[in-house]
Amino acid sequence: MQVTKFRIRASYPNYYMLSKFAALGPEPFDHDIEDPANPLEGNKPGTVIYRLAGEPKEAPMHEFPPRWYDMYSLLLVSESERKRLLELLLAEHDGSATDAQRAELRRRRDVFRDDCRRYVAAHPLCDSPELITTLSDTSVAEFTDEGISYKGRMLFELTRQCYPVPDFCIITSRAFNQPDRLGDILEQAIANLEVMTRNRLGDDRRPLVFAIRCAMPQYIPGLMPTLLNIGVTRAAHAALALTYGPAMAARVYLSTLHSISEMLGLSHRYDDADVSLSEDELAARIADMDAAICRQGEERLLTDAHFQALRLVQYVRQFYIDNSDLILTFMQGRQAFPSLILQRMVWTIGNNASYPGVLYSRHSRTGTGKQIESYRNIFGEEIMTGDVTTDDLAYSDRAQIRSPFPAVYHFDPLLKRLEARYRTPVTIEFAVETRPGEVSLFAVLQLNASEMTGRAALVSATDMMDEGLIDGPDVLALIKPYHLRQIISAAIDEHSFERLQFFSHGLAVLPRTAISARLCFSSARAHELKAEGHNVCLCQQHFVPEDTITLNEVDAILSIQPAAIHVVTACRGYGIPAFMDLQSHGVRMEDDRIVNADGVAIREGDTITVSSRRQSIYIGEADYKPARFTKYLQGEQVQLAPDEEVYFSQMRHAYNHYQNIVTQGQANHITDLPSLARLIRCNLQEQPEVASDIVNRWYEQHSVQYTLQVLESRMGDHNDQGRLFDLLSPGNKSDFLRRAQAECVPNHRSGLTAGSFMIGRFIARPLATRVWDSLSDDVVAFLLNEYVLYEKYLLVLQEVGEIKLARAHSRIETEGIDRMTLSSFDLNNFVPLLYSSHSWAAIARCLGAIDHQENTHLLVEMLSRPVDEIFDLSQPYKRAMVDDLRAKYC
Repeated sequence: MQVTKFRIRASYPNYYMLSKFAALGPEPFDHDIEDPANPLEGNKPGTVIYRLAGEPKEAPMHEFPPRWYDMYSLLLVSESERKRLLELLLAEHDGSATDAQRAELRRRRDVFRDDCRRYVAAHPLCDSPELITTLSDTSVAEFTDEGISYKGRMLFELTRQCYPVPDFCIITSRAFNQPDRLGDILEQAIANLEVMTRNRLGDDRRPLVFAIRCAMPQYIPGLMPTLLNIGVTRAAHAALALTYGPAMAARVYLSTLHSISEMLGLSHRYDDADVSLSEDELAARIADMDAAICRQGEERLLTDAHFQALRLVQYVRQFYIDNSDLILTFMQGRQAFPSLILQRMVWTIGNNASYPGVLYSRHSRTGTGKQIESYRNIFGEEIMTGDVTTDDLAYSDRAQIRSPFPAVYHFDPLLKRLEARYRTPVTIEFAVETRPGEVSLFAVLQLNASEMTGRAALVSATDMMDEGLIDGPDVLALIKPYHLRQIISAAIDEHSFERLQFFSHGLAVLPRTAISARLCFSSARAHELKAEGHNVCLCQQHFVPEDTITLNEVDAILSIQPAAIHVVTACRGYGIPAFMDLQSHGVRMEDDRIVNADGVAIREGDTITVSSRRQSIYIGEADYKPARFTKYLQGEQVQLAPDEEVYFSQMRHAYNHYQNIVTQGQANHITDLPSLARLIRCNLQEQPEVASDIVNRWYEQHSVQYTLQVLESRMGDHNDQGRLFDLLSPGNKSDFLRRAQAECVPNHRSGLTAGSFMIGRFIARPLATRVWDSLSDDVVAFLLNEYVLYEKYLLVLQEVGEIKLARAHSRIETEGIDRMTLSSFDLNNFVPLLYSSHSWAAIARCLGAIDHQENTHLLVEMLSRPVDEIFDLSQPYKRAMVDDLRAKYC
């Protein structure tokens, strides 16, 4: 049996699998992935596609799936040896092997296993609390998001489940505050990568080239830096040129030079991307950037790979220091430090059969089938940063991608396993490294839960539940607020466009959304108009990450400049219609107005209408009609195209299924307050009776858990927690307030340490007289003190800027608020308390028995006066206000 032609599609190999084979031998690798006894979830080694001597060229080629250890051997040996090994494997596979062939194959496997064992034994990896590898165990370091980042933990877990993750190691967050040791830790990390890849940093024959990904415990897309192609010096560039050709080597080296130039603050802006240049133009650009770096006295960065790596790591560390306030805001005031993921480069450039991309296990727009976004012959970061527009391919049958995307075709069967593991449709960032006509390897670079349109989220979530991959609570977690808005929100009546005045086009973040709102240019003005009951649209020159904390307070957003990905992600998460990059359409800000290219102005407070379907902004308020899908749900006659009939039917089934999940017994399945708050916010705002029933049933089953989780709330949680508290019955409100006082007073918890002033926030709104009457005097004293602390917190927010919650948190922690004084209070909220049976003298005595603010005595003194003196009831409007509050709450 003579093989004349063959090629390989396979998983990208890594050192973890090699070590596992060295330790355990072939047995764990001898199972197919469909085998229930298979212990290696992600192990899908690959396929050899081949033709035998004498077969015509037009005949279909054969396929054969070797075991992992045989595939790894095929990838390591020379082309002639590869043919011989393949012939032996085929003979074994079809039962035609001679005794001599079986003996030769056994010998080859034994030699390979012995080589693996000797290599692993002779090259132990370094690990410590500051440095981990995929071979480290929990006795070395904590493999938590805080220790190795969300991204690092995900890569670690995927590798341990035998998915094809390229070799990496992680400098943990513990190393951040040890700058004097950073160089030594980095050298150990580099030594690990050299062992795993068998390449050496700065080598002039087989240079190690790796990426540095700075990552935080919380996934913060688009913020933390990623640097590619670390370790490419002049010598390494020459070595890469010999192996991969001058054009590819030049692009790799230019990537390194761009990172160095950015670190040094050198401005090198080129009109043409590196990928579009000829070899001569690439050489000229390298010479230009090389010379600029040398003029800075930094030539060593181009000759010493270890020095280059250290400087770039220090640069990444400094990025965190320079942006610590920003990052603290994203972490909602929780102090955390970055970890650094050092990972070998997978070459997605050099030919059109290599490419980075994103693979969706469910189509992001329809929810049915799968989807690939990719672009040939570029670095992956060029996709993530939007430098190129990807090609988009949808497929429902795996066979459709067999020819154009053979490596993705190879990986596709593992998507169901990943969905089952993470209980969500998944998005895989991947890289395919290919030697055309020889080998195509699929590598996993990251996995995240998929971002989807409303239709896709509904259909995919309910389909996954029907397939037994997830259950009801998972469905609730997958359906976000903007998903439902896209599907059921009212649409603009077309007749409105006859009277609305067109203002500008813009880039809409959410599809199928429309709203009319009052225009505001500051959060303060937005809050004022919201308090008056208006929809508000916040317009700013640009939005920074701190703004994401308060985006859920507004109804629409306009950004004159393009918005960063984290703002877009927040808009999607809150379901807020947003229009970006208005400057590209000639819109500018001038004082208290925005002006379009024709000079037409909209002033603050004017009403505008935004329509994502038309990608347009209008002056004036639109009339609205129910969405077509809403009519369809209600059984009304809706004219549909043939393809619409299919997906409207899919959506109706999914939507009804979803509503049943929401309303039937979900309080039993919810495990925490954030999940409960999201359920109410996303699904039940228009069903207050259902929402109240669910919240109260959940409280009655989890009253201790509810209390403790409220007391652990962070700044930025006030709206959700306030919404839940308002839905509690008077009896449950009383029970919670008593529990909170019993937990806080003995443990000296108050203000910031008692749920970030959450209790004071609850008391800053009227409570029914019967709630006050049900509480003892010492509980009332505690609650009034929490209210005073909350008012002081609001003063701090006014001073530092109300969107900078992290800065407020830091200010309160470092400076405290005990010395702040309040001279006035909004006493309207306490009208129901004034008509309760409490003794103010008793409350004052109880106040003296706890840690309290001096201003709380002033509050008690003010409230102890007669009602007509507090409010001057001789004035009709004040008497009417008190009467209204009494009627509602007393």
